[in-house]
Amino acid sequence: MKTAASWLSLIVLVVVLFWLFPAFHIVPLGQASARDGWNDFNAQAFAQQFWKTKLIPAFDQATDAAELLPALEKDPKEARSRFGHLPGMSSTTFFLVKGTGEVVAVEDDGVRLRILTSARETEVLLHTGLLFGNTVRDGTGLIDPGQFPNSQRFNDIATELNRIVEANVIPVLRKLAVPGRKVAFVGCAELEEDETPRPLKVVPVKAE
Repeated sequence: MKTAASWLSLIVLVVVLFWLFPAFHIVPLGQASARDGWNDFNAQAFAQQFWKTKLIPAFDQATDAAELLPALEKDPKEARSRFGHLPGMSSTTFFLVKGTGEVVAVEDDGVRLRILTSARETEVLLHTGLLFGNTVRDGTGLIDPGQFPNSQRFNDIATELNRIVEANVIPVLRKLAVPGRKVAFVGCAELEEDETPRPLKVVPVKAE
């Protein structure tokens, strides 16, 4: 009886301690968002500001397609390491690329450009369809995912950047897409670990 009473006293003591000093607190989702500072985050405003102040100034630093494409054919691993970047633990390599080429074909969801390199002629495919995914967000290499503890907010940025491309860049590209015409572009591309770019698919962020 004494042992049972001792165990009962111990259990009561533990319950009281957890009640007074709980290991965690349950709070409403809205309150939690406010605490981490993301409750008033505006992905659209962030994307527009990023585009004007960070992305456009980076256009000149993009890798020339005439240099990137031969490098990918010669030594894909070395070219990915030299010209691309891998965000986080991803196995996908992203590139910010620029170039000038001649329109050789207009397809349902893309425009093919012939690029003259030092070795030979090759092609890129500029995307003109609906955009999904994070090619633009991660292709720039200018947004650190570590500064966004809320993954939903980070994904919202990708969506808003895609909308800017769909509204402001793709319509211009479609107007320029006449076979034989020269088009200058800047865009983002991604390659899976063992993917061979034939042609390299690029999401345009500038076309003229």
